[in-house]
Amino acid sequence: MKKSTKVLTVIFIVAAIALYVAIYGVPGMQHMLEETTVLEYGDLPVLDEVTVCMIRNETLYVAAEAGTIEYHIDEGTKVRSGMSMLGITGGAPPQPASSESSADGAVDEEKAAIERVLSAAGASAEAVPNNISPITAVVSYFADGYEKVLSPAALETLTKAEVDAIPAESLPLTRTYTEKGWPIYKLTDNNLWYMVYWMNRDTFDASRYAEGESVKVELNSTEINAVIQSFTAQGSDVKVVLRSDMYYSDMPKYRKMDAKVIFAEYQGLIVDEKDVVTRDGMPGVFVKQRNGSFKWAPIQYTKGASAGGKHIVSVGTFTDDAGELVRTVNYYDEILINPAAEGYS
Repeated sequence: MKKSTKVLTVIFIVAAIALYVAIYGVPGMQHMLEETTVLEYGDLPVLDEVTVCMIRNETLYVAAEAGTIEYHIDEGTKVRSGMSMLGITGGAPPQPASSESSADGAVDEEKAAIERVLSAAGASAEAVPNNISPITAVVSYFADGYEKVLSPAALETLTKAEVDAIPAESLPLTRTYTEKGWPIYKLTDNNLWYMVYWMNRDTFDASRYAEGESVKVELNSTEINAVIQSFTAQGSDVKVVLRSDMYYSDMPKYRKMDAKVIFAEYQGLIVDEKDVVTRDGMPGVFVKQRNGSFKWAPIQYTKGASAGGKHIVSVGTFTDDAGELVRTVNYYDEILINPAAEGYS
C-alpha cells in the first residue's frame, strides 16, 4: 500500500472515531456529571414542626416547715385524696462536707433557682399541713412556678410573647432538706391537658386544622394522641390549641418542647419537588434512558399526600383529566436531580 494511502486511511479512522465520540461519547460524559437519584417506596408524614407549651390543671405546694424530707410517693404516681406525700422532720440543715467555694456556689445556685420558681408562683403556691394530698391527682417533683399562670383558664387570652418568656424546663424539687416555704411537690390533674403553639399566618394551612379532628403529636420520639380544639388569628400568627387525655411520662419535666404534629401518614413512591419540571401545566421528571440521555415523563400527585416539598405519585400509569391513560414513572427509575439547574425545561 502506498504511503499516501496509509496516511489517508489513518486520517479516516481518526475522523470516524472523533465523529463517534462527538455524537455518542460527549453527551454520555456530560450525563455522567449530572446528579441523579433513584425513585423508591417510602413513608411521607404530613406534619407541622412546632414548639408546644403544655398547659395543665396543677397546683404547686410548699413546705409548711423546715426540716429533713422523707418521700413516701414516687414521681408520676397517681395518688388519692388523703394520702401522705412526704414527711418533714424538723432540725437544722445538714452542713456541707466541704467549705470550698464550689460547694457554696452550688448552694447559692440552688437557692436562686428556687427563688425564681417562688417568684413566678407568687401567692398561688399552697402549704398543706402534714403534706396530705387534698385531691386525687398525679404527684410530681418538678415545678417552674407557672402552674397557675399557665392554667386551662388562661388558654383563651394567652399570648406568644408570654409563653416565649417562660423557661422550657422545670426545676427538680427532690432534696434531702427544705426550708419553710420552699416548693416540694405539685399535683396535676392528668384527665385532660392542653398544648398551645403559634404558627406564622403565611405558612399556616387551615385545611389541616378542622376542629375536633384527631392528630398525633411526637414529643421526644414518643407519640401521643390529641384532638384539635381551636385555632385563632393573633396578630401575624395563628394560635393553635390541642387537647389530650393521654398520659405522657416526661410531661412534668418540661413546659415547652419541640414537637411534630402529624395529620396523616402516606406510603408510596416519593418525588422531591425540586426534581419536578412542569410542561403544559403537568408536572414531570426527567428519567434516565439506557443510552444515558434523559426523557421527561409526566407524573401525577396523590391528592393530599404532599408535605415538606415531597409528593407521593402514581406508579406505572394514571388517567389524566381527559380520561386518557398516561405512562409515568416506576419504582427504581433513575431521575435527574434539580433539572432546572441543569438547563432542562
